Amino acid sequence: WGKIFSESKDYNIQSKWTTFFHENGHRIDHILGNISANKQFQDAMMEDIPNVIIRMKFEPDMVRMMMKDHNSNGVQDIMSAIRNMREGKDVRKFRTNWSHSDRYWKRRNVYEEAASELFADISQTHATDSGNKDTATGYMKEYFPNSYKAFKDIIKKEAQRLKKMG
Repeated sequence: WGKIFSESKDYNIQSKWTTFFHENGHRIDHILGNISANKQFQDAMMEDIPNVIIRMKFEPDMVRMMMKDHNSNGVQDIMSAIRNMREGKDVRKFRTNWSHSDRYWKRRNVYEEAASELFADISQTHATDSGNKDTATGYMKEYFPNSYKAFKDIIKKEAQRLKKMG
């Protein structure tokens, strides 16, 4: 397991384990009734997005370097979602190396799609958290602090609910 966690904790897109933990995040979301659509999680994401947009707009080189350093499909994915939101109009030209297509974000509600992807990304980073601020987990805590906290709170509540069910 050590090698698996090591390969996936920094979103190494060459690693099958990154995809495994990300897709399991989607599965957890689905099994628990699409909790990424939970108002608490979506409100937290919307609270984080203006700060991310500011960084994308005024610190684009730093944001791109962070994405490059983490070779991060998940980080780049949420950036492509933001470009497709009405709040992201000023960062439409911000390009990423990897993302879902603009068409993907528009197939349903962009905010629900973004929340689903962000939930899976946080799930993946949380599952492999090394505690190091320079990992993708550190990025999530820095750029999406409210979303990360909401994720942890929601998962904790769901775990307690499931425990009561026996």
